Amino acid sequence: MKILFSFESSRIPVRSITFINWLIHRGHIVHVLYDESVCHEPMAHRVYLKHIKVINSSKLKQSRICKTHPNDTIRDFNDYDIWFADILNYKNYHELSAYHSDFKTFKNKLVIISYDDGPIFFDHRLDEELHDRVDCWLNNLIERDRSKYHKSIQSKCMLLPTYIEDSNINYNEFKQSIKPFLEKESKTYFSGTMTGCVPGIDCRLSSIVAVCESDVPYNVRVIGSETSPILEFFYNHYLHKSLKQGMVDRTTFLNELNDCKFSLSPKGNCQPVRRQYESFAFNNLVFINENNVVDYLFEGTPNVHFVQYKLDCSDLKEKLHYYCNNLDEAKKIADAGTKFWEENCRIYPDGSLSESVSSYLIDNFKKITGISL
Repeated sequence: MKILFSFESSRIPVRSITFINWLIHRGHIVHVLYDESVCHEPMAHRVYLKHIKVINSSKLKQSRICKTHPNDTIRDFNDYDIWFADILNYKNYHELSAYHSDFKTFKNKLVIISYDDGPIFFDHRLDEELHDRVDCWLNNLIERDRSKYHKSIQSKCMLLPTYIEDSNINYNEFKQSIKPFLEKESKTYFSGTMTGCVPGIDCRLSSIVAVCESDVPYNVRVIGSETSPILEFFYNHYLHKSLKQGMVDRTTFLNELNDCKFSLSPKGNCQPVRRQYESFAFNNLVFINENNVVDYLFEGTPNVHFVQYKLDCSDLKEKLHYYCNNLDEAKKIADAGTKFWEENCRIYPDGSLSESVSSYLIDNFKKITGISL
């Protein structure tokens, strides 16, 4: 099949790259539409799309200075069998999608992607006329209470594989040097930024504080915060200056992770974070706050593949102490987490994914749309 992906924010394409490469591995032709006049900025991480045709415009723009080459335009969206349209745009968040009128004339399968925009994305990016037109909705997490979604997509929701990319980067070169769990230092490791929204910010901050107050040695690096007044306030006023450290290169980061038995991976905004999967891959015992709100594709089983602690972090110090003093139990969970990652989160050089993930994508997409990917 001939498939189109369109993006309206430069931050977003990297989250779909695993899915795109999997589709190419399956034999489909995939093009990416990224028009900077829509997104207002150059594409971030374009290196990830270096083997994929990127189209710069959906219209033939005429100018006295230059003309857009026909190969860089889409003359007719209906040339594509499926259109995966990521409609999230942080700069025009409360406006209709830039491709709204094109959605109305598209005759084939229309699939909407909207990372980070859960139950409310129908409220401002698509008008009422298009709600029933959408054949499938994709996200990296789905609310367990489907009633929060617009009625037209409650039975059309499907998860995408994402956030696992970083755990596969450099893995092969480090694989032989990953220390077995019991040979690592009994330390807790955290490296990351202040991110997410309430209660995610509270949980991340409280998690870091609990680690620092526990009797388990730690290596904590809070690199900074996302650009947001509330995040910057937490970072500036609630963290000890000794925890505020600069970013290190990836090799240093992975070596530090490899040295520690325990890894802290508090979710930002109910979402999985990359650190969880990097820690699985490096045979750490991962501590993750509880999640009773959303489903995502690579969650694993609490207290089987990782240690789960309460959202208010009231039991985190106790659990750190327990597993530091019960290393056989800690090793069992750490090994199970690594096995879970190997069986579900590997991305292979040809773009293929694990059998379980491939089956999920094929079976669910066919059930929702009638088409086999």
